[in-house]
Formats: sequence, structure tokens, C-alpha cells
Amino acid sequence: MTLNTMNAHHVISLSTRLPQIIAAFGWNRNGRPCSWARPVFLGIALAFVLAGSSRAQLFQNLQTLALSIPVGSGEIDPISGKRLDGPRWICAADFDQDGNQDFATCHLNGDIFVGWGRGDGSFEGPERVVSGASDLRAIIAGDFNGDGRPDVAAAAPYDGVVTLLFSRTPRGFAPPSLVPTFKRARNLEAGDFDGDGILDLAVAGPDEPTTNQVVTGVLHLRGTGGGSFVKMGTVPEIGLQNLEGSKLKPVFSLESFRRPGEIKDTLAVTHEQSPAIWLLRTGTNGALQIANTLSWFGSQLGVSNASPYAVDSLKVGTIFAPAATHQMDLVAVMQQA
Repeated sequence: MTLNTMNAHHVISLSTRLPQIIAAFGWNRNGRPCSWARPVFLGIALAFVLAGSSRAQLFQNLQTLALSIPVGSGEIDPISGKRLDGPRWICAADFDQDGNQDFATCHLNGDIFVGWGRGDGSFEGPERVVSGASDLRAIIAGDFNGDGRPDVAAAAPYDGVVTLLFSRTPRGFAPPSLVPTFKRARNLEAGDFDGDGILDLAVAGPDEPTTNQVVTGVLHLRGTGGGSFVKMGTVPEIGLQNLEGSKLKPVFSLESFRRPGEIKDTLAVTHEQSPAIWLLRTGTNGALQIANTLSWFGSQLGVSNASPYAVDSLKVGTIFAPAATHQMDLVAVMQQA
């Protein structure tokens, strides 16, 4: 399988740390691995360096990326001159249920800004929403209280919480509800990991750099209905302490997906210090645990082994086959460590 027919303008990068490998595998609609389910190394088919050019942009062939929507308070540090409200993540959903997609951004100063879609490519606002937490690093949308309306969840790593904002009629959010996680839990994902029809949460991040703290890795928060969550357990095998000299490293990447014919979601996890991707599923105790470890450099390569590459991020979906096949593929973007 090759991607030789891909338009070379699709992804362009001038980064000196060029992503090197895209690895993929898949399941067919019967839930069985497809014939090319082993790792497939595609070289740099999805990333290119535009030689001799001083500028480039992502998806250069799309000429409509001209709309700029200011978000954040614009607060400036008087000493450094830098913005204190830097946006860190974005999610999209129809929060007010008017048939138009909205977006929400989370910010370093703890703000959340919501743009209300008009359906014509423009947005009302963005409107500031109080999160009840500080230094937000990730934000996702999902129906976390089961009322049929999409809500917002954002990770506040220095507070050690996830803040939940439940959507309410006709437009807006209820006061924030804080769910304890662990210090430096910076990345999160939602999925029905136990198959009970209620969304759960998974949070991950580097642990505090202390010698006596138990490493957390990934924390599974089981949804019990009505927007409540209980801690089910952790996956310390994936965890690392915060890298020396950094604020919140390594960054984790989490992606939930459901294989054809199943009622439970699987969670794919990686971080920027590892060449491995872990697939987590609930065990007999109902908590997430490692079901499979994928290594793109041979089965003998473990988490602690030195590797020339590390996984930056991953995505799961029907990527390499027609959408009607419902085949689930995993794509991982990797770079030299």
C-alpha cells in the first residue's frame, strides 16, 4: 500500500523536527484485523519539506482558510509583553442545539471562550465562560450528564481537576463542576469504556517529580450518570514523571474509538517520549488496563528502550479505505526523539 497519488500540497512542514513515520493498522467491519494489520511504514508520505521556500502552511491547497476569530481576553504581561491567556486547545459541537456547529477554546488563564455558530461560517461572540479552574490545557465536548446536549470538559493540570460545564437551555452553561484527577493531568478523552451507555473520562499527564509519589499514567473516571464520576483506577505502566526543566512534559495523546460490532470503546494512548502505542480496555474489575502494546520498531522494543523515534500524536478512524467499509485505521505521527 502506498500513498503515491497524494497531492504534495496536502501537508507541508518546514519544521527541522520533521515527522518521519506514519504507521497504520486496521480492523474490518467484522471486527477482525485486515490483511495489512501489521505496522506499515509510509516514510514521509504525509509530511514534506518545501525546499527553497521561506514560508509554508498546513493544507496549502485550501484557499479558504482566511477567517480569523479573536479568542481570549487579550491580557498582556506588562514585564514580558507576552499574552497571559494563550489558547491551548479547541473542540466543536452544537452546544445550543440550533443545528449549527459551535466551538470552545481553553486558555492558560483558565478562561473558556465559546463561539456560537450562525451556520454560514461566522460566529457570535466568542463569549467568555468561567471555568472555575486555572491554566487549562485540553478541552473536549460530550454529553456528560445524559440530557442529550453536548457539554464541555477541560483539564486543569496544576489544580489537579477536570472542570465540567453542562450545557443548558436555551444557550449557555451551568456553573462549573470540578472533578478531582491528579496533579499535572493535562490531556483527556471521553468514551464509553465499560459499555453502559454513559460517557467515561480518561485523563493523562506527567506525574509530579517526586520520589515517593505513585506514578499515575492514565486515570479512568467512570461516568455514573447525571454528570457524576468515580475513580476506577490508574494505568501506571504508561506513566512518567515530569521531565526535568519542563513545565508539563511529556504531552500525552489519547483517542477513543469503537471497533465494529462492539459495545465498548477502546482507548489508544501514547506520549512524546515513547515509540509505543497502548490500547486500553476495561478488565473484569471495570477499570481500564493495557490490552495490547503496539511497537513500530519490533516486538522487543519496550517503553524504556532507547528509540530513534517517538510518537507525537495519533488518530483513529476510517482513513485508508472507503467510509462505507467502516474499517478502523490508526495513524501515528512520529518524529526523531
